[in-house]
Amino acid sequence: MMIFPVFITIAYPIYALFSEKNRRINTVKTIIWVVVFSIIYGKHFIAGHHKRAIADDIVAQIFKYKDKNGEYPESLDSIGITTGSDLKSTFHYSYYANRDPQPLLFYRGEFSGFSFFHYNFDKKIWVRHDI
Repeated sequence: MMIFPVFITIAYPIYALFSEKNRRINTVKTIIWVVVFSIIYGKHFIAGHHKRAIADDIVAQIFKYKDKNGEYPESLDSIGITTGSDLKSTFHYSYYANRDPQPLLFYRGEFSGFSFFHYNFDKKIWVRHDI
């Protein structure tokens, strides 16, 4: 999904870098583009790993609650994550317990506003969905 914008963003500065006209200014522009792109990508990459680590902790708490009580919690409030907490409002985690046979836990992906991850409680894996 991001391949075309990345190609355009990188292709033109490379073309401009090797053109004879204004080589110095094109070199500076190319360096700025690479640095800015690296910072933005790095921020999202690190934030995505941070979200996943927190989501894995939530899953561990859900399984701990299930082992203790024999059923999945009704809400994240049952495991100590309150509705107004920074965890739910900042990272947009959502949990629905009244789904048969398993609950639904999901959060929004970091690189695209149109993707999300949900946890498959049977297979114990995260599944990515692109809308």
